[in-house]
Amino acid sequence: MNSNKNAFIHEVRCCSFSCLNENYKCLINNENPIWVFRGQSNSEWSLSTTLERYFIRYMGCNGKKNDSEYLRSLLSTVIDRRDLYDDENKLIREFKRKASIYTKTPEDKFYLEWLSLMRHYGAPVRILDCTYSFYVALYQAIKDAEGDCAIYAFNQKLFNDNINEYIIKNKKAISCIRNSSFELDNYIKTIFEKNRNPGVINVTPFRHNERISYQQGSFLMPLNIKLPFTDNLQINTQIYSNIYKEESYPVVKFILMYNSEERQKIIKELYRMNITGHSLNPNLDGFCETLRVCFKYP
Repeated sequence: MNSNKNAFIHEVRCCSFSCLNENYKCLINNENPIWVFRGQSNSEWSLSTTLERYFIRYMGCNGKKNDSEYLRSLLSTVIDRRDLYDDENKLIREFKRKASIYTKTPEDKFYLEWLSLMRHYGAPVRILDCTYSFYVALYQAIKDAEGDCAIYAFNQKLFNDNINEYIIKNKKAISCIRNSSFELDNYIKTIFEKNRNPGVINVTPFRHNERISYQQGSFLMPLNIKLPFTDNLQINTQIYSNIYKEESYPVVKFILMYNSEERQKIIKELYRMNITGHSLNPNLDGFCETLRVCFKYP
């Protein structure tokens, strides 16, 4: 059933790990088995970046509500009062100035690495973190779930050269995105120019930090921060539908309906697969997360 207000997102509801696993295997057995995944611990939350939610907090509102019209109206109100691109640049500048006090930092020119580092430590940033592993996304969704959680699956054709030609129109940049080239950072800065056309690109830094490496991570980056993430994404899905008319849904949302016993079964199964807080984030924070989530399993 697809009851999502964003019609381009196809919903699949599951009540168990076996149901979820079966639907996942059906998904990857299609003609294009490459998908990018994102787990969210509340199925009602919208797809939105930390930067988007940061802007919306200016209005004292909850940016996690799953309603694009609501988010769009809030952002419009913020836009009337703020220069969002200027605010974004100030956040990045402030992080660059002081991050080296606390951790090792990349060279100034590696822009995407800076964004990745900001996301790692929870700073407001326009990239949405994802993973190439369905089971890592499942862990991220279920570990703190207190109700129905969700795993989003994005068909990677949404972000291939055919789509990027429409939204970026720079062949060199497209090549760098496709290959996660060392030169990619030379083009990422252009994404921060004002009044960009909407759309989403899939980017991964050439050099990985621990989080990206252990979690098989990648990022989705909206081009226009004056619009909600889902509005940017819808541009990709519209182009996708025009090019790949008879193919599968571009975005699938697996909703895992909450059951405390089933949640424990899934966490135990993921533990057996060595997917824990510590394996995904091998430091004291990750170890303590494993104690909190998986302590009962030997």
